[in-house]
Amino acid sequence: YKRKSRIPYQRVQPWQRANHFPGEGKLGHKGDFLGLMLGLPPEARQFMIESYRLWISAERAVFLNLTKGGYMYPWIAKNPVVDGGKGVTLVGDQASLDNL
Repeated sequence: YKRKSRIPYQRVQPWQRANHFPGEGKLGHKGDFLGLMLGLPPEARQFMIESYRLWISAERAVFLNLTKGGYMYPWIAKNPVVDGGKGVTLVGDQASLDNL
């Protein structure tokens, strides 16, 4: 049993480390993390590769339109409801793209 407690961050000493911080779950969920990153100015996210959240219809439409004529490199697709490194697949041909 673990009781949630609020950490008084203003009293944390330089030698202390907090085990958790507010909003940490957003960093572990790739779609939420992408949403946060897309809220930053373009120059702050230059290191990011092109990414789409396929469960958002507008982003899915952009992705499908982009890949309509085929694509040079395989895409990595992650099932959003599976954790632990499971659900990651390479989309390498039109047939596997159509099954997303």
